[in-house]
Amino acid sequence: MAIGGVFSVVVLVLMICRFVLQLPAWYEIVIFFAGALPTAYVLYNFVLLTTELVHLPQFMILTVLWMYAFPRHLSLGILASIICCIGDEWAQSFMPGRVLDVNDIFLNFIGMFFGLVLWWVLSAFRIHEQNEVIQIIYGDV
Repeated sequence: MAIGGVFSVVVLVLMICRFVLQLPAWYEIVIFFAGALPTAYVLYNFVLLTTELVHLPQFMILTVLWMYAFPRHLSLGILASIICCIGDEWAQSFMPGRVLDVNDIFLNFIGMFFGLVLWWVLSAFRIHEQNEVIQIIYGDV
């Protein structure tokens, strides 16, 4: 049974316990059918999608951290991110029940690209703020 299926069963058991202990108000029933059942359906049918998309923010944040770790040698930050993108999947090939998946490596690199874009944007804001501080301190030079 998938994680979403287990979640569906848990939600239904909790609702049955709620009915036994105290009858719910009408709005609680509406909230249950409007929220819990569609959520359980989405989790049951699309769990694979969510586990694959977790690579994007993971490697985006990792790349930003590597870029800030090597501010004077940006190529080292990029190289460290590339090694992590490939090394993460390569290390999984040694774990029982896990495999090296090229699609995951591709998603890692997409996350790395988003991280580079985010780092570039953050760096541009930082430089802009430093220029404003210099203008405030020294005035127009």
